[in-house]
Amino acid sequence: MMSTIERPTLSVANPVTPDPRPAPPEEAPDDAFGGFAATWEDMLDEISLPSEISGEGPMTKWDIRRIKTRGMILHAGREVFATRGPESPKVEDVARAAGISRAGFYLHFKSLEELMLAVFRREIRWQLRRYRTLTIDILRNDRKFRGWLERFFASFRQERDYMLIIYRTLSTDPSVMEVMFQEHDRMLLDMAQRIPQLGLLHEDGTRDARMFARMHNLARQIEDISLYSAFNSWGADMSLAIDQICEYIALIQLK
Repeated sequence: MMSTIERPTLSVANPVTPDPRPAPPEEAPDDAFGGFAATWEDMLDEISLPSEISGEGPMTKWDIRRIKTRGMILHAGREVFATRGPESPKVEDVARAAGISRAGFYLHFKSLEELMLAVFRREIRWQLRRYRTLTIDILRNDRKFRGWLERFFASFRQERDYMLIIYRTLSTDPSVMEVMFQEHDRMLLDMAQRIPQLGLLHEDGTRDARMFARMHNLARQIEDISLYSAFNSWGADMSLAIDQICEYIALIQLK
């Protein structure tokens, strides 16, 4: 019989996927914006596990090995796609970077295209974790919110690889924009539950479509400014952009 191990609890912060990026903290101090030490749940979510090993119950040692190898492939794919683009790399390039065989690659992904989509989704989820540092206290305090926005923008300046992956993937397959929308919707649902004062949900728990649309637009505005700022390609004063976002938030009646 194959031996099993219990799934680690959420307090376990033992990375299963090598990634040099610092991770955003659950709560950022007023004068800093870092990354947080991902929990086991975050990392399983980040690498988009196959359904057969992403459920509840005991996890086998084979499952753990698959998780680690999948994480290595995703990280290798990120590096390869960021440096060479999504069109020129081959499966052999990713397998070599991950330290596995070509056959080993196909045990986890059916094609390079499937890997590209998984890397794309992983990057989106990683970047959207920044919103977890947003709290009702920050939203209600203009100075704190401005500081949060400045840190948000600044954090993107060290994530140019991420932006290259996003735009290269979109240029190869524009339909993945739907993935971006899904991940933003997922992030907003989490925000709706963490900050009920935003009024994203009705009293019966159903979503307020109008408020969700407004917050989708706000998130896209924040991220677009972050991207322009990262490449120093926008001539406008950043303080003006922050003023506009603060005015937009002021229009939302926090409960």
